[in-house]
This record gives sequence, structure tokens and C-alpha cells, in this order.
Amino acid sequence: MYIQELSKKLRISKKAINLYEEKGLIQPQKDNKGYRVYHKHEQQMLLRIKQLRQMNFTIAEIKEILIEHHYELFEKKKADYQKQIYDIETSIDSLILYKNVLKDKKIWVHCLRI
Repeated sequence: MYIQELSKKLRISKKAINLYEEKGLIQPQKDNKGYRVYHKHEQQMLLRIKQLRQMNFTIAEIKEILIEHHYELFEKKKADYQKQIYDIETSIDSLILYKNVLKDKKIWVHCLRI
């Protein structure tokens, strides 16, 4: 399969496919005319890359996962997401608290005295 078909089939831009090749994530073969041909292995690798990109992994991290098998990066990503959740929940709690403080003038006056 050539890049045009592959791009359409997998919904990955040709620019992205070329970048992944440049970064060493895929190595397509060339036909007798010098055109790159993407076989099943490259297609599967591109689908894995696409899935990892959707999980916000960087290209460097993807290379570590798929080429170097550093699967501990999943735990790191999970910890990053948990921190983001904590930060968002803390912000939401603060919003609720400050909204209530501003709505209740008695509490607001009490807060100013502190």
C-alpha cells in the first residue's frame, strides 16, 4: 500500500507518516520505482502510534514504548493524569468555596477580619 492509500485508510496525515518514518518508528520498503510501500507491519505500527498519540504520549515516549519496550511510561502517564484530576478537583472546590463566600456577605465580612 502506498502512502496516499494508507493515509486515507488510517486517517493519518502523510506529513505525520513521514515524520514517524523520520523518527525511526516505521521503516517502509521501496518498490522497484523507489516508492515507499507500507505493509501490514507498518500499518499496525501506525495504528499503535495513533492510539498512543490519542493518549497524549509524545513521539519520543512512543518510541521508548514501541521500540525500547519501556512500558513503565504507562504508569508515569497514569500518575500525570491523576495529578491533573487532583488539580482540577482542587480548583473546583476552590471555585465553590469562593462563590459561596462572595454570595454570603456574613462569611465575606468574617473572612476580611481574619
